[in-house]
Amino acid sequence: MLRRALLSVLFLVLCAASGFAQPSKPDNTLPMFGGVTRGECFLEADKKLIEDVTKQFGSREKAAEKAVQLGWQYYYRGDGNTAMKRFNQAWLLAPENPDAFWGFGVVMGSRGKFDESIKLFERARALAPKKPRMLVDYAFSLIWKGNNGSKSRPERDAAFANAHELLNEAERMEPGYPLVYANRAILCYFQGDYATAWRNVERAQALEPRAVQENFVRDLSSRMPRPSK
Repeated sequence: MLRRALLSVLFLVLCAASGFAQPSKPDNTLPMFGGVTRGECFLEADKKLIEDVTKQFGSREKAAEKAVQLGWQYYYRGDGNTAMKRFNQAWLLAPENPDAFWGFGVVMGSRGKFDESIKLFERARALAPKKPRMLVDYAFSLIWKGNNGSKSRPERDAAFANAHELLNEAERMEPGYPLVYANRAILCYFQGDYATAWRNVERAQALEPRAVQENFVRDLSSRMPRPSK
C-alpha cells in the first residue's frame, strides 16, 4: 500500500501549505500535477518519495506498477481524485509509463474533459500501441466527445470515425473482450444504427452478461425493440 510513501505525501501537503519558495503549486488531482513548474520544496519531497518506494518495491518501475494498480482500485470505487493522485505518483516514478497516461485519460474522460482525455490517450497509445483494452477506453472518450463535446457535425463525425477504427483495432487484438462490443453498441446507437447496436449488445452479453448497462438496453429498446433470436 505504499506505506513508506506516507511521510513523503505528508511533506508534499506541508509544502503546499507553507508558502516555501516555489513558483507555483502542483495540483495532484490533475494529470502530471497540472503541468506546473515544481518548486524546491516539492522537488525535495519527490526525491524522498522515489527513494522510499524504490527501497520498498525494488525499482521505480515496480513501484509505479503498484501505484497504477491502486489508481484503478480507487477509480472503480468512484474516487477519481484519489485515483488521479496514484496515477500521478506512477508518472512521477516512471514518466514513460503508458498505464499512468491511460489512467489520466480515463479520469479526465469521466470528468467530461474529452479533449484533454483524448490527448492523454494518444500519449498512452504512442508509448504502448498494443494494449487493446486501452484502445477501447480511448474509443469511449471519443464516443462521448462526438456525442457531447463536438462543436460541429464534421468534428462529431471525425470523433465517431476514430472511435470505430480504435474498436476495430482492439477487436483484432482481443476479440474476446466484451467492452469492444459494448462500446461499439453505444457508438452505433449515437449514430442511429440501432440494428448494429443490438448485434453488438448480443456479442457483448454472450461474452459477459453484465457488460452492457441496463439503462443503455432500455434506451436502445425505446428506439428499436430487441430483435428476436
